[in-house]
Amino acid sequence: LELWRELRSAANTYGEGMLSLYFKFLTIYGPAWRIARVRSMARRVVGKVRRRPAQAARAAWTGLVNPELARRTDLAERFHRSGHMPIAVSASEALTHRWLLSTGLVPHAFEVLDKAAANFGVEPRYPFWDKPLVEFCLALPGEEKLKDGFGRHVLRRAMQGVLPPAVQWRRDKIDFTANLVKGMLGNHRELLDRLLISDSERIAPYVNLPEVNAVSARLLSPP
Repeated sequence: LELWRELRSAANTYGEGMLSLYFKFLTIYGPAWRIARVRSMARRVVGKVRRRPAQAARAAWTGLVNPELARRTDLAERFHRSGHMPIAVSASEALTHRWLLSTGLVPHAFEVLDKAAANFGVEPRYPFWDKPLVEFCLALPGEEKLKDGFGRHVLRRAMQGVLPPAVQWRRDKIDFTANLVKGMLGNHRELLDRLLISDSERIAPYVNLPEVNAVSARLLSPP
């Protein structure tokens, strides 16, 4: 169930089908017989379901982008390609790890984080990106990363005696959405109102204003 929730989130982010992501997960971490069995079952299920015209998967964020900008730049397809893992890579856990570290999304994330930190006079450091540590992790076998149902297994073991067991072996994640919304509305409400109302022409070439305003209204409405 937890894996399925993770896959649903990833599918929504990358605009890819959950079943496709699940097969990729099995290809990397699951034995071959399990992959073959699941695929056989999937074929039987699909054969019993009425076929419908295929529709291109669409990430949730695409509706917030100015449609003309998205069409002109082929934004959704480019975003999908940037996260599309080649088959030859997905067949190996080690190659998958290397590929994930070398995609353009990684430097983009660092640029965003550095700019955000600079606004507050902070120069961030990223200890998990220490070169010897990265090289060590890349050299680890797959079972040290996912074992007994736990991801980041080697890191969890390293935290023995450092973290309480309840934290060390926790399976859930913290959802920061509520804190993000609270901070945005509490600290930047004036900026949001200015952008969406008085200065909306500044962002109109980049965002779908009706959709963005609808999202803003939902955030401001009482729970």
